Amino acid sequence: MATQVYRVSRVLTAAGSPVARVQAVDEDGHELRLEVPAALVGRTAPGHVLVLNWSVHAVPVAPIADAGPPPTSTAPPAPAARTVDEAFMDLMSRGRRGTSAPASSNATTPPAAPTHSEPEINDEFNTLLGGARRKG
Repeated sequence: MATQVYRVSRVLTAAGSPVARVQAVDEDGHELRLEVPAALVGRTAPGHVLVLNWSVHAVPVAPIADAGPPPTSTAPPAPAARTVDEAFMDLMSRGRRGTSAPASSNATTPPAAPTHSEPEINDEFNTLLGGARRKG
């Protein structure tokens, strides 16, 4: 275990924040910045001494002995990526005016051209920015 002594240089707290930051420097000039609960540094001020005892430990990964056998999944298998994409597109098209939910099929069909009577957001955006300038 290492023990280090620091002199507090700053205590930073924000109104209503549950966290405070203590900045300190040891005699060799090494800096320490520590975030702690604000309630713990209520009377701490620059010039106070911070004594820090610390150590680092490697924690071995051990199997949990009392957990029993691994759980078996009763959930259905994950759907295919295409099915997920189709479900996503179905959800996305529900909120739009002038479009209908795509029919679920396995055949690859190109998407239909949108039939909007009002300008799309890209049209409005391009109108605001103006046409693209060509190089040359």
